[in-house]
Amino acid sequence: MSRDTIREESNSEFIRHDKCNHCPSSDAVAVYADGHGHCFSCDWTGPYAGVVKLNGTKPKKNRNNYTYMKGDKNEEPNTFKFSGPGGEQRLKFKQSRNYDTHYRYTDEEGYTAFIVERQYTDETKQEKRFFPHTKWKNKIDNSEKWQSWAMPEPRTIYNLQRLNSAKQTSIIVCEGEKTADAYINKNLLPVTTWSGGAKAVLKNDWDPLLDFQTIILFPDNDEEGFTAMHKLAKHLHEDLQVALENIRIVLYPDEFPKKW
Repeated sequence: MSRDTIREESNSEFIRHDKCNHCPSSDAVAVYADGHGHCFSCDWTGPYAGVVKLNGTKPKKNRNNYTYMKGDKNEEPNTFKFSGPGGEQRLKFKQSRNYDTHYRYTDEEGYTAFIVERQYTDETKQEKRFFPHTKWKNKIDNSEKWQSWAMPEPRTIYNLQRLNSAKQTSIIVCEGEKTADAYINKNLLPVTTWSGGAKAVLKNDWDPLLDFQTIILFPDNDEEGFTAMHKLAKHLHEDLQVALENIRIVLYPDEFPKKW
């Protein structure tokens, strides 16, 4: 395979040769599927406008060309800035795409780790879906951009900044940011959750729970919820060496509604 077919540092499919806008060469630029080009005459590398559309579609971004990075404190993508100039228009646009709300996950110091956007897929607001938003740096041109990609594992758990400053010795782990926020507003015990749903419970960094003596697992009242919390309990005990007597799982009376 020739050097200009797939460059080692790009890990992206070669599309064609084209002219260079930075030197006299008419065919020395190798254009790649992720939208960048490299000139083998003058050694220029960067975004290549001629590959914005291939066969009428945008090229897929190659994640190997991007490095995950945290956002600044309180940083969110511009599409979630609903106050100030243009904010009302952005909100209306998001709502036209079934937007309901979003949640910001941070590290211990408040720097944004990622955003989770919640959308409803029906008018009754019973069916919902979630989209992650993370910030990435392009290895080729050092540009920074928010992408609709999940944070690399292990992911940050919710409400981490407040957990870091909590004085209590017990913590609650519930399912879902909406439930966590409702409990936070009651100003009782520290509470956290995770992103990605019940099946993603072990894709997160649960080490912050080790700062608490008692861990109370509060599942949704359904099979998936109890399965997720049992997986987490096993991880806490077997992998993080938490004593079983310090892990408690909440059980519901039979008359409680499903998914409560």
